[in-house]
Amino acid sequence: MSKPIDRRDFLKMMAAGSCACCASTLTGGLTFGLSSAFAEGAASKKLVVLYLNGGWDSLYAMWPNIGALNDRRPTLSSIVPSLLPLGSSNMGFNPVLTTLKAEFDAGHLAVVNKVGYDHQSGSHSDSREAWNRATGDRLQPGNKSGWLARLSEGFFTTNFNAFDFTSGSTLYQGTKRVTTLGGRLINFRFSDSGADATRARGNLFTILPGFASTSNESDALQNAYSLAEQSEARIVSAANDNVFATSYPNTSIGRAFADINRLFRNIPEARVASLQQGGFDTHGNQAVGMSARLQQINDSLGAFIANMRSEGMMSDTCIVIFSEFGRKITENGNKGTDHGRSSHCLILGDSISGGIKGPDYVAADFASSQNVIPPEVNLVNVLGSVVAKFGVNPNTIFPAYNSQEAIII
Repeated sequence: MSKPIDRRDFLKMMAAGSCACCASTLTGGLTFGLSSAFAEGAASKKLVVLYLNGGWDSLYAMWPNIGALNDRRPTLSSIVPSLLPLGSSNMGFNPVLTTLKAEFDAGHLAVVNKVGYDHQSGSHSDSREAWNRATGDRLQPGNKSGWLARLSEGFFTTNFNAFDFTSGSTLYQGTKRVTTLGGRLINFRFSDSGADATRARGNLFTILPGFASTSNESDALQNAYSLAEQSEARIVSAANDNVFATSYPNTSIGRAFADINRLFRNIPEARVASLQQGGFDTHGNQAVGMSARLQQINDSLGAFIANMRSEGMMSDTCIVIFSEFGRKITENGNKGTDHGRSSHCLILGDSISGGIKGPDYVAADFASSQNVIPPEVNLVNVLGSVVAKFGVNPNTIFPAYNSQEAIII
């Protein structure tokens, strides 16, 4: 049986509701823009973080054409004759990744080899937290907050700077300066619409003075509600913007990229958006399942890049793609791969210095009795270079960042 709501519970409820949808400064109006800590010109830059859930076999996406690897993957190596070359390297893109191939050839894609963290684990939860917290070492207590939370807390001033499409990723653990969508923009609602909602809002404002101990407190609560409604209206308006020069695929990730496109062109202060694609825990029948997922990513990325470029925003946009770990070298008995260690991290953007980054893959990597490729590039030295594009000192977000080992993008 539910208990009657008291003043304390009501105030908590109002504070929680307003934080989900509006700026953290409730009595001073909506505050937009970035902190002055950002370098001049960085205020227009945008970051998209795509997390591939399940631990992707990045070797299947960017295949090193080395005999020892081909021999240990008799089924998966069937793509080798159709690989799309990565420059003059011994690597090739999976044949479905035509968008990545085009961006790499144009110098807009950095492919970072052998990325991971110290004391890397093959556990989904451990590795996911290691990437999201990004302290560089799984066994160091470090900061329990997510790295996007640290970016938001240190340099953003409103919930409308960051949008999370991943249903509460721990990337944002430790901050309220994020609007968590968890689905389509069109489904976002702080309150219902129509006559009933108008009547309920009027009733709420009538009873507010009874819950608030002072008139200032009552005014703050009413302002919070109003700000939340304003925020909702802006998101709903963006959601109804459906004109794109290049159509998006009607897939979950295609719709998510379309929504991010809508946000960036309709909400100027939007700076960060995070999304995810599942289905990469490919223990069986990998050639079919993973190829389908890669195709969806390829087509959605292609539409997003084309639209952002035609709208003049791609030169200020950086897209980061990562997963919690890579897969083992040897194909298993189910024509799939099991949990490995290091993987690739991809960074795209018109202002990116592209190419293959980090140590090359050599035959000795695939002769390992361990059956995994250990990390040689720490993730903090990759992500640190990304936030530097925003004019942020990487060490303020990643204390373990080492400029001498940083990946230059």
